[in-house]
Amino acid sequence: MSRILLESFRNVTNAGVAYMTTTRVYPNTLEAIIIKLADSGAAAPPTKSQISRIVVKLGSSTKPIWDVTGDQLNAINRYEGRSDTQNVLTLPFSNIRARTVESQMIGALDFGEVGIREMTVEVTIAGGTNPVLTAWAEVSPPKLFGKGATENLLFRALLRTPLTFTGALARFPQNIATAAQGGALLRRLQFFSPGYTIAQNPNSNIITSYEMRRDGVAFHEDTPFDTQAGVLDEWGQNPLANVYTFDAIMDDNESKALAQVRADQGGLSLIPVQHLITTNAGGTLDVVADLFANINGL
Repeated sequence: MSRILLESFRNVTNAGVAYMTTTRVYPNTLEAIIIKLADSGAAAPPTKSQISRIVVKLGSSTKPIWDVTGDQLNAINRYEGRSDTQNVLTLPFSNIRARTVESQMIGALDFGEVGIREMTVEVTIAGGTNPVLTAWAEVSPPKLFGKGATENLLFRALLRTPLTFTGALARFPQNIATAAQGGALLRRLQFFSPGYTIAQNPNSNIITSYEMRRDGVAFHEDTPFDTQAGVLDEWGQNPLANVYTFDAIMDDNESKALAQVRADQGGLSLIPVQHLITTNAGGTLDVVADLFANINGL
């Protein structure tokens, strides 16, 4: 893995959208983007919680492949075992904890194979004084799956969907964007639900339980918030307060990521998925779908 300095961010202010378009990664494979949060004076740099949105786009497309807040990305990284380093924010595409080298690289973005030369990163800052953003890319040679392999076209995507609940509801169905039309593979769902800490009564949380049904059959059967957190902890993950995590790959076996399109029907038929959520109160929250996607499905 090599590290390269990317082009400079533009329009960097303490209340605006900073952006950086890079062509330096092509034709390599992107494993991670590292952003240093700094300031040009003696004042404190912006914190991760002061980054209200991070958007990543490929080529000339207006559709993001990543759409999260700084806090959400930090929580996802901490769940995966990364440290909460104050002034460094990492956008990881590969999975350094995967079981095999091949599965480690499924989410890495092979620019040469995908055929994209440009990537744009937008960072919305809502705080700090005289902020400065500097970015590097961790890159490696082309993927290991062989010419023409489907995995070469896949990359990690983080897609955010806002959910709204009117009150206490039992197994209430919600639609969640998962880029299913492109044959995405679902790794995780992170429900950022305020009002809950693992040590508290789970009934203080908006989301108290979650169930996933595939083809009408329960895949992840109605599991309370605190039970799910305990199971993930037992499996060596790092469950966090205020985040209900559905994890199809909780043992970091990427082959367990859930197909969203049937392989036996020419990739034309979606697999019906129901997300059934039980709530204790009304409110609005974000869920981030963590996927392997391809550019044709976004």
